[in-house]
Amino acid sequence: MKTRIRESKVEEARAVGALLRCNCCFDEELLVEDTVECLGQHTFCKECVRRGMDVAIGQGKTTLECMSDGCGREFSLQTLQCVLKPNAFSSLLKKIQLLEIERAEIADLETCPFCSFAAIMPNQEDKVFRCLNPDCMKQTCRLCKEPDHVVLQIGRAHV
Repeated sequence: MKTRIRESKVEEARAVGALLRCNCCFDEELLVEDTVECLGQHTFCKECVRRGMDVAIGQGKTTLECMSDGCGREFSLQTLQCVLKPNAFSSLLKKIQLLEIERAEIADLETCPFCSFAAIMPNQEDKVFRCLNPDCMKQTCRLCKEPDHVVLQIGRAHV
């Protein structure tokens, strides 16, 4: 049923010259709802942008540059939210947040090595970082970022 409805919409759009083309895969039979634009207003199908962002995330990036030659503009977070699966978009936001925290250069900021939780710990005598993220809750050595071993090796660990 969905296929017939889509085919009907494509035929209607073709009749009035309203079909769009992806600047990546060059599919020329796209409806407006199948596409998104970079900030430079280049049109792409959602699937190409989704794949491009999956690759970018895999490379540790938090943005996707336009795939049109010479544009250099990016896709907005709103656009990426429309394209990415909710869990992928949530992971992207966490990665962006962590980068912003790191760039802020906050004094005495400690970050959990197992998740993105961060806390300010001005007491240098406290050697154990206690993550308060309910999904993590790990305790780690502030010096080596390994699981807490300070209690086990009092007097021998990092002295």
